[in-house]
Amino acid sequence: MTAERKRVIWILSIAALVLGGMIILMSFLGAGREVTLEGDRLTELRKIPIGSYKFPETGILPGNVFYPIKELRDWWWMQTSRGEQKVKLVIFFADKKWQEAIRLENKGMGEAAVESGRAGLDLLQYANQLKDGIGDEWRRGELERMIGGALEAYRASEIGQIEELEQILRRLDETETDKNN
Repeated sequence: MTAERKRVIWILSIAALVLGGMIILMSFLGAGREVTLEGDRLTELRKIPIGSYKFPETGILPGNVFYPIKELRDWWWMQTSRGEQKVKLVIFFADKKWQEAIRLENKGMGEAAVESGRAGLDLLQYANQLKDGIGDEWRRGELERMIGGALEAYRASEIGQIEELEQILRRLDETETDKNN
């Protein structure tokens, strides 16, 4: 066997391993999403109260070596979800980002906290847009109440007082007021 042929076989072997690994990873990510979305699991995962609203716990924060993997998983779950399930999942991830921002602020990492808070607000705004595509009026109303509860809790949290995040919250309020008029 020539050196060139060995190199081609080696490259194809590596490519097959990478492709196989990606297939296994995507299967794992999909299965995890199904378990998380099963029944009332998203509600059970909410354990940190701010007023009457409960936020989900966050384990991995920005700066952790596994954080990019968590972000990839979250992105994949949102891409492979549809309808009301997707809206609830996006609200859940928005809440996780907001809780992440609170933890970062408590650790004295203000800039990272603002970044996570902004990402949470962007996700909540995305959930609000997705909600408008839900045909069932009762379910859409339920999602509106969830989003409203999240916004109220965001305002009540200590990072809701950070000027930049407070401005975004005000803009979201104005957008909702314009939609309702």
